[in-house]
Amino acid sequence: MENTVRIQKLVNILILILLIKIVGYFTISENIVITRVLKIFFRTGMTLAILACILL
Repeated sequence: MENTVRIQKLVNILILILLIKIVGYFTISENIVITRVLKIFFRTGMTLAILACILL
């Protein structure tokens, strides 16, 4: 039972990470500098979040 709850939490976190990575792929602003900064932030942040999930 405990493993099932843990796996479900992990699945939910990974789905959230996937959705945020998809948002980070698309253009959010017309200003290219803002878009590049946000893309770098989203991509590195979510990659670190995935690594944190693996270490759980």
